[in-house]
Amino acid sequence: TLDSHEIYLWSLQTGQLVDIFSGHSGPITTLAFEPTRGRLLASGSWDRAVRLWDIYAAPDSKSYGDPFTHEAEIMALSFRPDGVELTVATLAGTLITWSVEGGSILNTIDGRLDIGTKSLTGAAFHTICHSADGSCLLAAGSFSAVALYHLPTRTLLKQYPILVNTTSTSTTGKGLLQPKIDSLAPVARSVLFSPTGRSWSVLAPEGLLI
Repeated sequence: TLDSHEIYLWSLQTGQLVDIFSGHSGPITTLAFEPTRGRLLASGSWDRAVRLWDIYAAPDSKSYGDPFTHEAEIMALSFRPDGVELTVATLAGTLITWSVEGGSILNTIDGRLDIGTKSLTGAAFHTICHSADGSCLLAAGSFSAVALYHLPTRTLLKQYPILVNTTSTSTTGKGLLQPKIDSLAPVARSVLFSPTGRSWSVLAPEGLLI
């Protein structure tokens, strides 16, 4: 919730409230379950922290390890399909991949260098998703393209322009449409890989693109 900075866990079978997780000091912006067992829940917040929660632990030990702290507000989370790594998108335009068990940073990608908006405050990825094999990451947000990264090498493989019916964009030297300062609302609301990893979709202002 935005007001109390708490997470409410509900049972689909019974419709009952199962648990409440408290610990963030700012509004919670994103949640993600660890995909292999579903025991761990990750939460990101405007307090610049990502917290892990063990939903089956005793009431006094729900928090799993120390928070992953960042230099900017958290916008989106995505677990690698094997649950070993967690990638975090921040308001500073960075993509930071953490070891879930080790609690250490494995790599960092500065998205603003790739999208040509290093000096544009607020340009960031708002939605991210791992491929089925965990090697690639789709990322999109307040610029009119979807970026495809190869995480092990931190390489930008491709940019997929989203055609937006607006005059509030300009083209970078890399051919990627970027927002002007008055147009930082997310262009892409959500990106998702197919289970096979051979296709993906994005929710854009013009509708669902596949």
